[in-house]
Amino acid sequence: MDNHNIFLHYSDMASNYIRHKSFPVSPQVLEVRRGSDHYRFAVLNTGTEYLHPRSEEVSPPYERFQHEHDVYHLVLYTKGETAMLVDGNYYRTKPGFLAVTEPGEPHCFNLGSPKQCIYDCFSFHLENTIPGQPPIKVPLHELLSLYFGCKLSRRKFPVNLSPDQFLRFKELIEQTTENLIDETDNTRFKTCLSILEILGLLVSEIYLAETDIPGGYESRLDQVKARIERSYAQPVSIGELAMAAGMSEGHFLREFKAKFKTSPIAYCRELRINAAKTLLRASALPIKEIAARTGFSDVYYFTRVFTKLAKTTPAKYRSRGS
Repeated sequence: MDNHNIFLHYSDMASNYIRHKSFPVSPQVLEVRRGSDHYRFAVLNTGTEYLHPRSEEVSPPYERFQHEHDVYHLVLYTKGETAMLVDGNYYRTKPGFLAVTEPGEPHCFNLGSPKQCIYDCFSFHLENTIPGQPPIKVPLHELLSLYFGCKLSRRKFPVNLSPDQFLRFKELIEQTTENLIDETDNTRFKTCLSILEILGLLVSEIYLAETDIPGGYESRLDQVKARIERSYAQPVSIGELAMAAGMSEGHFLREFKAKFKTSPIAYCRELRINAAKTLLRASALPIKEIAARTGFSDVYYFTRVFTKLAKTTPAKYRSRGS
């Protein structure tokens, strides 16, 4: 068994997982020219990997578990904790960690964990259009510089993402995977856009960032709270918020309530009702539309919640001009 496959029996591939996907017609927007060489983009794998707990402990020297190949890997840890290696360096992971490796860089993304760990991955390479010639092997910052025409410097990985960055990377990887599974002309177009968004997000949020992203619980709770404030009208998932904060759901709920004296759901509900009050005072929109704009799909449920928090019905609140 080679090093590349040494951990595969600890991992189940989900149904939303794609391996070795080349485009039937190479999209020129994803192609790269470097000197006289011309390269076309191909996805090695993308999707969600479920890493089962290990029954035995992995011990040093860890370097024997590494492998390398001519591939660019993006690995976003979403649940649980494990250990990983990049070029012989050992890291403990947690939800919100983004690991990136380049062609020829030794790595192992799972040294094992006593509990299940989950990560989303997006791996690709650029094939030489001349048969028999090697794929592109430049560092990632140089490849991104070719794509976007900006001068970038090498960035050390893994990085600890903010809640918003975590959710944006996660959504883009999942969107890319779904588009590749449901392959049509329409989804191929969307796939190209989402791949460019992933690469662009790396540039804007990592390579052009002036400082490292703070990773403490206090900072992450503040960022989760800010996300709720920005998107209060959207569906709220405690699971996603907890992952963005790098905590279990129970721990996240306890820490959030201890810091802000309210639960995430109650805080989101309060923001929605305050926004509804503003619309009732300042607009002539129907109450049903105000309910929809503030995140309530059911106007009757909106009325019940509004009445409970405002101590009056939406119609009476509007008539009072309060």
